[in-house]
Parts: sequence; C-alpha cells; structure tokens
Amino acid sequence: MKFDEPSDFYAGLENYLVGFSNKPPLEVVADFALQFKALEAGKAIFTAYDQFLSILGDVKKRSRLEELGVDDAAGDPIFQESRSIGTAFQEGLTSLFFDTDPELTKATQRYGVF
Repeated sequence: MKFDEPSDFYAGLENYLVGFSNKPPLEVVADFALQFKALEAGKAIFTAYDQFLSILGDVKKRSRLEELGVDDAAGDPIFQESRSIGTAFQEGLTSLFFDTDPELTKATQRYGVF
C-alpha cells in the first residue's frame, strides 16, 4: 500500500491497530497459526481450549472444581485433568511463538516477553 502523505500512513496504521485490537484473542492466535503455517501448534492450542470448555460445560466437573480446596487439588483427578489441559495449551502457544518462525520468535522475545 502506498501513502502519499505521512498523515495517510498514520491513519492507515491507526485503522490497522484498532482492527487488530478489536479481534478476539483466539482469532489472533488462529490468524498467526495460519499465517506462519503452524498448523500443529494451532491444533494443540485449539484442542486444549476445546477440552477446557468441555470441563467448564460439565456441571459436575465445574462444581467439583469450584468447591475444591487448595489442599485437595493436587490429588483430585478433575483438577489434574484441567492442569494437563492447561499445560498442553501453554505448550501449543510456546510452539507457535518460539518454534515456528525466527522473525516471530524475535518479535515475541522483544515485544511480548518482559
């Protein structure tokens, strides 16, 4: 895209940033997975997310987690399942942002990790 005036560039940049910031986070992740051809990482992320939603949608499991005390969490199978799902989600994100594309890794390290 060509900009005749600096103000055109800034207006275009503003429109892009506003559009980007209005996207739901999962849509951004999906766009990145597609853009960087990280289909396995995307699959891992969305599979884990779907599994997590499944637990939240299960009234018995959700109630169990809501009632679970800190001292009992480590031995609870539903908590362990949830924890495993969280780990898989994190591994998918790590793979997407650090194992997919060197430029994405650099950008993530510079702008996303503090």
